[in-house]
Parts: sequence; C-alpha cells; structure tokens
Amino acid sequence: MKDGIVLHPEHGLNPSIELCIVCGEEMGIALLGNNIKGQAPHHICTGEICDNCKKIIDDGGCFIIEVEDGSDQKNPYRTGRYCAIKKEAAKKILGQEHSIVYMEKSAYSQIIPQK
Repeated sequence: MKDGIVLHPEHGLNPSIELCIVCGEEMGIALLGNNIKGQAPHHICTGEICDNCKKIIDDGGCFIIEVEDGSDQKNPYRTGRYCAIKKEAAKKILGQEHSIVYMEKSAYSQIIPQK
C-alpha cells in the first residue's frame, strides 16, 4: 500500500503510545502496522516534542535531561529528571545553544541535587 499503513498480519494496526522525548508525556498514537516484526511496544519515543515542551523551547528555553553515566550517546538512558533554563544561561554555563542537552547523572546531580 503506497499511501497507507500495511497492516501487520497478526496485530493489525499495531499501535504504540508516542511519548515526548523531553518530559515523557503521552502525546498520541503511532500506528506501526507491519513496519516492525512482532507486536509493537506499548510505548515508543520517536524523537517528537509535546506542545508544552515545544512552547518552552519556542520561548527561548533549553532542556537539560539527566541520563545514566556511560549511556550510549545515540540513545542515552534517561533517568526521568530534567530541567529547563534559558538558552542564554545554557550558553554561559554549558557553552552551547542547543534546545535539548543530555547530561550524565554524576554532573547533573552536582547542579541539581536529588532529594
């Protein structure tokens, strides 16, 4: 099927709940059909950002997301902790201007101690 989803022979539409890459909030449904082998995972992160996080970035914010020390740089393991600061502050503190920054837990905990 050119302009549609090829149904999975066993799981049909094969849906997953799409999560925001920053905050982990549920954003919608991803219909995977036959694009993966077997049943789709219950949750999937496609790299999209929810409307709330997008608004913070559009207003000049930058997210710092805590990841486990030694995480794979292509797909770092997020701990669930994150914060937002102004991009100007991120440039001064971190020397960068990206909208999303991953920081290892050992460094993140020095900036924002865990309670």
